[in-house]
Amino acid sequence: NSWQEVKQAIEDLSSPGLGTLVDIGNYVREGFDVMEAIQQLKPWIRDAHLKDVKATPEGSKVTYPGDGTLPYREILKAFADIGRRFPLTLEFGIDRDPEAELKRGLEYVMRMATA
Repeated sequence: NSWQEVKQAIEDLSSPGLGTLVDIGNYVREGFDVMEAIQQLKPWIRDAHLKDVKATPEGSKVTYPGDGTLPYREILKAFADIGRRFPLTLEFGIDRDPEAELKRGLEYVMRMATA
């Protein structure tokens, strides 16, 4: 679904317990501006999936954070600016070495969060 559809559904249902998960890589792969999605969904974000996206000869590919082109420093700042804590979950396709890719992704996210 587009972030616009998610926002409309949440507003239509008008429940204080309703929130959304922002999957930044999926929004980007579907052609949406991830920063706009975060800003528009800010009141309802309760969770986020962190992954990166990179161009390949076969098209865009999901990868671990830091191995693609997403603006993580800005994304993490936008999440921090929401003013409440919520889970950030690393979620990405594994290419070769799951433990090493998870470690690299987590280290990159931590560097960007403190930069």
